[in-house]
Amino acid sequence: MSLHLLSLPLLTGSPPDRGFKGAWVLDAQASQPVDGILKELGYGWVTRKIFASLSVKQVIQTEPSYFKSRIETLFGQDTVELHADGVWRPGREVKGGVTRQRTHKPRPGHWVTEDRFPSGKILKVHRVLVGNNRFEERLELTKTNKVTLRGTRVFRRQ
Repeated sequence: MSLHLLSLPLLTGSPPDRGFKGAWVLDAQASQPVDGILKELGYGWVTRKIFASLSVKQVIQTEPSYFKSRIETLFGQDTVELHADGVWRPGREVKGGVTRQRTHKPRPGHWVTEDRFPSGKILKVHRVLVGNNRFEERLELTKTNKVTLRGTRVFRRQ
């Protein structure tokens, strides 16, 4: 075996894995609708239509057990901070109270967040890295005795 063959992977290898870190934009064409989820969560028709047409940018920072996303839209910015320790914490404010939220990281490139609503609904967001330049937010909304609603938002590295 020659030294030339041993060095080949170093010359032809793919760029280093950046994980979720960086700026991402929503690819509305590749995404699946989340309108049914928003409707079940109580959002009105006008709000859902605006949400469906919004340009969304996420700027993400990560550490081994920490995920921070600054979400930018035409209407402003919001920051989401997640700790992948499986501990239930107060989540977002909704009609009827505050959700309980926990996050865990089942394997590299996967972050799963659950929001338990005061109404009993559970929203799971699976953030899955699908290559260096694409990640998906796979949403599932469940409620006892109801069909699970699903949708996927696709983001591409900017």
